[in-house]
Amino acid sequence: MPNSLTLSSTEKANLIKKALRLLHDINTMDDHILSQTIMDNHKIQLIKIIIGYYIDVRLFHESKQKSEKTKNIRQKFTKLILFHNQ
Repeated sequence: MPNSLTLSSTEKANLIKKALRLLHDINTMDDHILSQTIMDNHKIQLIKIIIGYYIDVRLFHESKQKSEKTKNIRQKFTKLILFHNQ
């Protein structure tokens, strides 16, 4: 499984598309999956990739919201200080 820290968002999106196409064609993969070990089959790998992508998106969203709040507070206090010291 590729390291999720080194993948760009485009690469992750492409992996998701491939994963969905493969999961759609699940009936033809059943024989192949049964011949592999439980923790090394493609279904598990695809699920791990999808979960990794979801976590990256959620963390990006949360950090963006937190940084926007910090920026607004700083901007507000800068204006208050500037106008107060006229």
